[in-house]
Amino acid sequence: MLYSKIISHNTLIMLSGRVINLIITAVLIALITRYLGVAGFGQYSTILSYILLFGVLSDFGLHNTVTRKIATSETEDRDQISRFYIFKIILSLIVYSTSVVIAWTLGYENIIKIGITIFSVAGISTALFAFNSALYHGKLKVKQFVLADVIGRLIILIGVYFSIKNDLGLLGIISGYVAGDIFTYILSFIWLKKIIPFNFKTDFSWNHFISIVKESFPLGIVMILTTIYFRSDIVVLSLLKPDFDVGIYGASVKIIDIILSFPVVFLAVTYPIMAIITKKDRLYFNQNLQKIINFMLLSATPIVIFGIIKSSQIIRIVAGYDFVNSSTVIFLGNNITTPTILSILLIAVFFVFLHQVFYYMLIASGKQNILLIPVILYVLLNVFLNIIFVPAYSYFASSVITLLNEIIVLIVVYNLSKKIFEHRINFKILLVSIISLLPSTLFLLATNQLFYGTIYSVIWQLFLALIIYLVMLYWFKVFNLKNLKKLV
Repeated sequence: MLYSKIISHNTLIMLSGRVINLIITAVLIALITRYLGVAGFGQYSTILSYILLFGVLSDFGLHNTVTRKIATSETEDRDQISRFYIFKIILSLIVYSTSVVIAWTLGYENIIKIGITIFSVAGISTALFAFNSALYHGKLKVKQFVLADVIGRLIILIGVYFSIKNDLGLLGIISGYVAGDIFTYILSFIWLKKIIPFNFKTDFSWNHFISIVKESFPLGIVMILTTIYFRSDIVVLSLLKPDFDVGIYGASVKIIDIILSFPVVFLAVTYPIMAIITKKDRLYFNQNLQKIINFMLLSATPIVIFGIIKSSQIIRIVAGYDFVNSSTVIFLGNNITTPTILSILLIAVFFVFLHQVFYYMLIASGKQNILLIPVILYVLLNVFLNIIFVPAYSYFASSVITLLNEIIVLIVVYNLSKKIFEHRINFKILLVSIISLLPSTLFLLATNQLFYGTIYSVIWQLFLALIIYLVMLYWFKVFNLKNLKKLV
């Protein structure tokens, strides 16, 4: 099967699963925000961000290392894969046990400390599920992985609904997540064993342990620092500001996380193939890289524009009325509300869509070492700016700092990848995308206040705007039906 067809086939499967998960996640956010309120959701966001911050320590670069090894290896070493798995289990247990101990030394409320303790079990399950994901992607088989993920999310939804219905509070909601994540991991592992028969009785000595650490260490450090860079804003905010402020920022961040899951899906599918094409001739590499960039630009632009226009409706539908006008910050005489924060973060999303391509490309080619110093600088800059400005400007400072950092990251990783791969990226498609968006944008602006009501009115407005955008792209011959049929 051609690489383009493999990518389109697997992307279609994963996007289908992601759309279902997006709907489930949106329902979960709607349930949780309305039940917990702004301050309660701030506590929930603190627990989630804290666990996610430690999550990358349990990965330590194993996900991408294993995916690359499976994709580029002509033979399958089951003993080696089993050793990686054993190491992953040991590392996850150590990391999350440590996270709980550290949490109880911080100045958090007891409910947050207890929540972190319970949620750490979900963290272990999620870490092992992520490792299963690496093996599925390495084999370019994603159906079972996606199905397990969807079923697990449905169980989480049932658990959270049950907790809210029976008024079990924040800890009940956290327990619902734990139950779903454990089931997701077990189901994915059962199906994975049919693809890769593990041999957990294989010998595992300290030499193997040291070998795995050496192989994953450079990428592991980069991944750890990158996660600190992405998640440190909420952690710093939670330590310096009350739960109410964290809730305002956390609602927007949760929506952005949903949006960013789409490029992550696409890049996860293309990652094994990136590892292969980076070894091909320069012309072949440039052609495929240009296609990936084009896809990202054509996707990111409407998401940003449509999202900003509909920011108030999105917050109202997803998080509830309490979040629309909630504010503790005034800047230049204006209340900085949740929709304002969402709009700022949506602009940042555009730069994330692009820099993730170059970031993944460098990692896929084994060039992650050159990312180490830049990532250290990102982390230091991000944490420093948050500590300086959050006390005065709270969540508004966090969002602006995020936008600034994403621009810097794009500039740096683009130039690093250009230096190594000598690629020649053509950004003309961005102009085509912007022109194609004009009719859709005018349509949304014209109907924005006329149909402000239900979720259905927002969905059909966005759907029609998307159709107009696609028609314009077709008119500009960005794609044609014949090429689409080849990919299916």
